[in-house]
Amino acid sequence: MVILHHNAIPVFVDVDPYTHLLGPAEIEASITEHTRAIMPVHLFGQSCDMDAINEIATRHGLKVIEDCAQAYGTLHKGRKAGTLGGAAGFTMTTTKQLMVGEGGLVTTNHRDVYEQASMIRLFGESGDMKAPDRAYLSEQVGWNYKLPEVNSALARVRLRHLDNYITGCVANADYLSTKLQGIKSVIPPSVPDGHYHTYYMYSVTRCKSTPQPWAWTSRLASCASL
Repeated sequence: MVILHHNAIPVFVDVDPYTHLLGPAEIEASITEHTRAIMPVHLFGQSCDMDAINEIATRHGLKVIEDCAQAYGTLHKGRKAGTLGGAAGFTMTTTKQLMVGEGGLVTTNHRDVYEQASMIRLFGESGDMKAPDRAYLSEQVGWNYKLPEVNSALARVRLRHLDNYITGCVANADYLSTKLQGIKSVIPPSVPDGHYHTYYMYSVTRCKSTPQPWAWTSRLASCASL
């Protein structure tokens, strides 16, 4: 929806059937002269292959905007989701790991992105909305995306406890994965090397037939994601 809100056309790319994450090869095949950005979705608490995605983006001159709605605390080779692209968006709805009711967060290391996001948030105005000399002058199209003070206060408090919450989720998920190892028709979440899965959701894959453990291509053919 956010892509359509900015008069762009979303192009959907298929995902890996075990990690459920955006596949770099599929991204490459979908790029055209009209492509402007890649929006990897870090799904269920695990990050996409950001090294490969950033390499593709650099080679084609594209921006990378991370969707981190389900990826609080997620790590890719030691770096947290939200720091792996040009900008990132988080949400704080009641089902998320940082739950404060409604609202969201934007992270970026680029000053121009920060300034644009600030203007979009406040009716297209630049500067601090609480400054005594606020001009009340819209310099571009913007919206009223200000986070209520109560939600902000809740978020600041919950951020202090987020790591402990995620640690509990990971411990529970690891325990469940260990117990599921004995069920041949169910494959626990796949976590590639260098990834830290925070388990916003615990997603399993169901096999219609029992594949040989060494036959990865056979598993792709015989398994269906729940």
